[in-house]
Amino acid sequence: MNFLTLGIFGENMNFTQNITKPEDMNIDLNIFSKEGIYNYTVMLYDGQIGETLKIFDTKKIKFIVTNDKIPPTIDTGDYKVINDSTINIESFSDTVPLRFGFKEPPSDGNIGLYKVKIDVDGKTAYEKIFPNGVSEDYPVVNLGLSKSVYSVNLYAEDLANKTTTKAYNINLKKIDIKASLIAKKVSLDQEIQTSEQLEYGERIKFDCSVASDSVDLTNGATFTFVIKDDSNAGKEIFNMKQVNQRSVTYSNYMPPEGKNYFSLHAVVEKGGIKYYVTDQKVLNVQDVVAPELYKAVVTIGSTQTVIFDKDTPSNEKPIKESDIGFNPPLLTVFFRDRSKISYKPTVRVSIDDVPMSNFSIDTFDANLYRYVSYRGSISKTLVKQTYTFSIAGDAIEDSYGNFLCDVNKNPMPYKFSLTVE
Repeated sequence: MNFLTLGIFGENMNFTQNITKPEDMNIDLNIFSKEGIYNYTVMLYDGQIGETLKIFDTKKIKFIVTNDKIPPTIDTGDYKVINDSTINIESFSDTVPLRFGFKEPPSDGNIGLYKVKIDVDGKTAYEKIFPNGVSEDYPVVNLGLSKSVYSVNLYAEDLANKTTTKAYNINLKKIDIKASLIAKKVSLDQEIQTSEQLEYGERIKFDCSVASDSVDLTNGATFTFVIKDDSNAGKEIFNMKQVNQRSVTYSNYMPPEGKNYFSLHAVVEKGGIKYYVTDQKVLNVQDVVAPELYKAVVTIGSTQTVIFDKDTPSNEKPIKESDIGFNPPLLTVFFRDRSKISYKPTVRVSIDDVPMSNFSIDTFDANLYRYVSYRGSISKTLVKQTYTFSIAGDAIEDSYGNFLCDVNKNPMPYKFSLTVE
């Protein structure tokens, strides 16, 4: 042990030290100043600093630092769960695509999903590992109607070792009735193909219909047509109930940018029997909108206060001067986009037009690239007043080169306020 050198290399770290005694291997680097995922390379050299060093051994080490106390969630989407354990599905197809949502929203302070697994009848049908964490995953497994009952077990684990499990019995029933959702351009009245990209701002319409060869859909049958999109866990954008009318059109809708999933949920009622059928349409819309700042949070000690919330402004609160004390406030700002985000590892943040330093990337969704947040200390003594924060509009941009700017492509700042009482 007299001729070895230890080297540790990674984020903000370039460290070497002579090793003369075994106890010297215990080194306090004090490098984990914030939550996140740290990847380091540890190298042991044969020789001392100042000499010609030869690599003796190399190890890759990952450290996960988090205060994530919330386990992942498993979303059953549009499937109605009966008695907490049973899902009944009726299908006109010989194969039923089973789709669940595994979620770890970054806005809740979660560090990200690590592992997702679906077992069908005791055999693994889907399993995926996310070494750097993701905020959501929507795997699909196909069930055949060759049998009518399946046992499905769902497992989700995050990077903080929090786990969630669910188990369901899936009952399948073959029916001879189907729903159809067709999207058309309003201007040309022609069906939009899945491979086609729409211009942002293009108006579309949906033709909804139900058909059957064996079920009588006339003489008093009631039809309910519901269209949902993929935002907010399936936001309802259209709902209409009619009698003896098996088709309806929803006109003049402008889909948002990015990839959109629209699902039609049709219910047919006749003679006391209800038939549930669905169809889905995917539309790709050109991305021309900059990433959006949707939340800002100030953390003092272990207390978090939301100071800006685009989705729910009622959540916004001031902070108290008396709570600050000797605890340096941390500011975290969250961005999102419907397409991939290309981020910069550092960001220019100002308070009352005075630049602050030490802001860096905090979390990054490496799967969908749709969420990113920055965190740093507020380098200003806060007293009782209102402060204005600004962030350079070109600090982040999406994969299509969109950033917050005016009509002349000059960057515009993101702005929000903090009130200290």
